[in-house]
Amino acid sequence: MSILNTILIKLGLTYKEGISEDGLYRATSISWKLSENRLKSGDYKYYCAIYRNQIKEVYEITGYEKDLHPEKNGRFILKGKVADESIRSKLLNLNVGDIHTSSGNPIKYTSIEKLVDLSEHVSEYENINKEYLFDDDLFLSEAMQEKIIRLLKYKKNIILQGPPGVGKTYLAKKLIQKWFSVESHHLLQVQFHQTYSYEDFIEGYRPNRDAQFKLQKGLFREFAEKALGDQDHDYFVLIDEINRGNLSKIFGELFMLIEHDKRGENLQLAYSKDNFTVPSNIYFIGTMNTADRSLTNLDYALRRRFSFFYIEPAFEEESLTKFSNFLELHGMSPGTINKLVRNVKHVNEVIKNDYRLGKGFEIGHAYFTNLNNITDEQEWYENIIEFELVPLIEEYYFDDYTKCIELKEVLMRD
Repeated sequence: MSILNTILIKLGLTYKEGISEDGLYRATSISWKLSENRLKSGDYKYYCAIYRNQIKEVYEITGYEKDLHPEKNGRFILKGKVADESIRSKLLNLNVGDIHTSSGNPIKYTSIEKLVDLSEHVSEYENINKEYLFDDDLFLSEAMQEKIIRLLKYKKNIILQGPPGVGKTYLAKKLIQKWFSVESHHLLQVQFHQTYSYEDFIEGYRPNRDAQFKLQKGLFREFAEKALGDQDHDYFVLIDEINRGNLSKIFGELFMLIEHDKRGENLQLAYSKDNFTVPSNIYFIGTMNTADRSLTNLDYALRRRFSFFYIEPAFEEESLTKFSNFLELHGMSPGTINKLVRNVKHVNEVIKNDYRLGKGFEIGHAYFTNLNNITDEQEWYENIIEFELVPLIEEYYFDDYTKCIELKEVLMRD
């Protein structure tokens, strides 16, 4: 059994195309949460800079030091030198997607022997690596992903908005997993609705098992207190359909504390009179359906506390390339892919240019991403059109039967 003597360090925002040798070294050596015992024992011999699943540099560990920053408790800064050329020449640009399979955790452990063996048998893994590179179900360019993450880190609160079927909630969860080191207990996912209240989210008098009303903490208060006691990790509140709830009522006096420049300040809660704060390591991500006409617009006070990022349907440019690759990788024929993209783009152009609707009502790509148990792709396509998209279009054009028939015919074209 090989010894896990090599650390694979996945780089995200710290890596830029054309980065200098010194810049890459600093980006790879910065503070990581590692086992001090293993560092002391000398078990770790190498560490690799990984970007988009490829090894960009290999270093030999020459030492380490504790990160003394108060928010980096338990983390270490690695010291090293560029590894011997005999190892580097074999490993540089090697794809390690089949080893570093997790998109969330930036640290993985392996052995240098396994990496060398992988490089010597790279042709055997070529198809696997190609599939891994193209099996991307975010359908959003790396540049756009980085933009969302930078916005989230700066503002602390963002809303992903867009038409139905662009995968806003799925995208939010995948981005958290990909760009942050998180586990399930670092995420609170809720869905707001018209009856959701301050008592559910913060605190209030609720019936217990004995049918007595007692003051109880809400979901967010418990979550925030956990985050406050664990400043080494980032915590995320994912609010699905955020505009379905009365946010002023749900957040109450904490409406002020969620602002990025008010984090850490204390405020007295309405029921318990306890002092409470929203820590800086909590991030809010909301999703909002721009085609839901049953909802009122968000007020300006709320908008000031959130940044808004619009998610487009994946039918243009790099998003379309990723979407087409995804469909092809999962067995869809080029003919069906071309028909799907051509027809939906045509309908979206009509919807976007209609003064009664607009871009917020376009058809999203997520209607076509459930590719499980398909035996007849023509039947699969026609079922989505007839039983999912046509009812949506009929809702849009409830007073225009002719337009409904016209758009259905467009979607059904071969």
